[in-house]
This record gives sequence, structure tokens and C-alpha cells, in this order.
Amino acid sequence: MARKLAVIGAGLMGSGIAQVSAQAGWDVVLRDVTDEALKRGTDGIKTSYDKFVSKGKLEAHDADAALGRILEAVAREGGIALVTADHGNAEEMLDEDGNPQTAHTSNPVPLVVTDAGVFLREDGGLKDLVPTAISLLGLAKPLQMTGHNLLVGAH
Repeated sequence: MARKLAVIGAGLMGSGIAQVSAQAGWDVVLRDVTDEALKRGTDGIKTSYDKFVSKGKLEAHDADAALGRILEAVAREGGIALVTADHGNAEEMLDEDGNPQTAHTSNPVPLVVTDAGVFLREDGGLKDLVPTAISLLGLAKPLQMTGHNLLVGAH
């Protein structure tokens, strides 16, 4: 039996189903009505995997393999994925007074694009993620966004 699954809807439930299925070794194609909704779902999956790894509930190589199955399915469908990690405050769990640190730290995190023909500048920040993603979609950046497109030779 082929272990392939298509999940329509990348909200909390759909992305959760995709995540658990990919962890179990299934090839998963995750779809949603908009690319933005799909990106929220895949970002949530990556964040969840990162939390499992940091808490010792999942080995890093298992999280990488599960995410890899999702990315391979995206590639087979002709898609492009942007993958990033939200480390949150993993480097500083407590503030100087010993209270839980709730703010994100400023350490850099990677941004990877799965299309070999697309290159990214390396001087970006979190605010540049969405402008980069919408540029890949061929959309104009809304005036309210302060971030910049990180694509080299911007689309």
C-alpha cells in the first residue's frame, strides 16, 4: 500500500495531521486555498518540530526526515517552499532577574528556499520573510510592510 496522503486545509488540524503523518513516514501533500494559509501551516509544523527536538521528545534527524517528506511532496507538485526556524528564546530561558524570558532573542535563523535557481541575500531579518514569500508568488508588497524582498535579482 502506498503511504501517501493529501491534506486539504493547513489550519491547526490539517497541519497537525500532516505533521503526524510525515513523522510516521507518509508522503504528505498539504494544500490550502491561499499560499499564505499554506505557509502558516508549514511554519507551524516546523516550529512544532523544533519544540519537540528542544524538549528531547523527537530526535533532530527524525524531524528533518519528516519535514523532508513534506518538502519532497511540494517539489513533486512543482512548488517552492521557504523553510525557516523560529528559535524564540532558546538561548536565554530566563531574564537577568530569573524570570521566564518571553521575548525572542536576536540570534540569526536560517531561511532556505527549495528552488535551486533562487538565491537569497543574507542580510535580512524576520520582517523580510513575508515580503520575500509574496515576491515568489508574483505579488506586490503592501505599503504597510516594512520588510524587504531578500531575493537576489528580485522577481
